[in-house]
Amino acid sequence: MNTVLYVMPTATTTLPGDSSTTIRIPKYAAAGLPLAGKSYVAIPFGLEPVVLVASDPNPQVSANPDVLTIQDLDQLMSVADVTKAITFFEAMNVPANGIVAAGLTWRQVLRVIAGVFQFAHRLAGQSGQAIFIGTGATLDSPFANLSVSAQTAVLNAAQAFNIPVPALAVASAQQVSPTQINPAPGPIQPVSINPSTLTGNSSIRSLLISMGQQWNAPVIMNRGDGFAI
Repeated sequence: MNTVLYVMPTATTTLPGDSSTTIRIPKYAAAGLPLAGKSYVAIPFGLEPVVLVASDPNPQVSANPDVLTIQDLDQLMSVADVTKAITFFEAMNVPANGIVAAGLTWRQVLRVIAGVFQFAHRLAGQSGQAIFIGTGATLDSPFANLSVSAQTAVLNAAQAFNIPVPALAVASAQQVSPTQINPAPGPIQPVSINPSTLTGNSSIRSLLISMGQQWNAPVIMNRGDGFAI
């Protein structure tokens, strides 16, 4: 099985036979689109409208301008790759500027970004709190500019990760084909993350990068082939 990694927007749909329940799925897994009915594993960026997707190579997916496709995680990033990645991720409020650099492999970069997604996923699962949607925040907003309830939710999510664990952590990526990717508190092996890195003057960018860097463990997106970032 040959697995590639996509980054793409999310879309909304309803459960089969239940038009009253709206769920979020990867955009190109919607009915009639190339990933519909295909096997994939997805990690959402909390409540934000972007998702990491591990699935089969599909030129029809990769051809879309709102999709970033990474086929070889161990390839060194060129200057052109860095420019493309930063432009793509930053447009989706993913803090690439500060993570992405020429000479790193895609795996090194995406493991940190996947850690950012894991943190946002836990935040949403614990509190229903978005980082950007509906908050007016940007990547460069100070942490102190968030509402008190949002600040508390972020601190609680950081503290929830502050538990010693074995070196290998299994991500809360969900096997979906096609089921929902709504954030949930669901099973996750906690990773030691130090919430003392959060200060009022820190930008949301620096906080998210810190959380992603402290994840520091492989992220398993296994469709039966052992694929991991």
